[in-house]
Amino acid sequence: MPDAHRAPAKAISPSALKSNLASVRPRWRLTLTALTLFTLLTSANLCSPLFPLLAEHFDAGSLGITLSFSSYVVALIIGLLLFRRVADLVNRRTVLVAALILTAIATAASAFAPSLGWFSVARSIACATGTASGALRILLPHNPAFAARLTLLSTSGGVALGPVFGGLLSLGPAPLVTPFLVVAIALAALVPVILIVAPHQAC
Repeated sequence: MPDAHRAPAKAISPSALKSNLASVRPRWRLTLTALTLFTLLTSANLCSPLFPLLAEHFDAGSLGITLSFSSYVVALIIGLLLFRRVADLVNRRTVLVAALILTAIATAASAFAPSLGWFSVARSIACATGTASGALRILLPHNPAFAARLTLLSTSGGVALGPVFGGLLSLGPAPLVTPFLVVAIALAALVPVILIVAPHQAC
């Protein structure tokens, strides 16, 4: 017979549940945070050493290359304004996963762009969605100070090594294809890992 005097089980509030879930797999979250931000910034800065090859491939002059690079900068500014607001309004994991998918697709599309104009569009999309890395707070919610330092380190690494990777990967037989496809695959591979490590309820 059930105990009539048993105290009712305490309901777990949504905020407490979110906090508990957010503490799951802290080392995985740490590693994934650094790797995701590093890969996004690597993608954004991948084509810097490739512009001379692009100018020759698309038969573009210095003005066309300058405009292509300018579109990248404008996309960064728009992305910072747009995705920061979106990440604060909806589930951050959704924003981050969507940004990774779009960045991967746009990065892969850069390898097959038929003209400098289409290449610039693809790179602009990749760079704009890459700024959604602000949603990475979902991966390190309990240590904002350390998350800020890790963000700075990973960002600096991606900005510095993106051109290096681009230059090294361009040494192969397909210099304007291989760099973008390799990074696109790396971006896409992060999506299922984030879905596992960062539960939807914790975001």
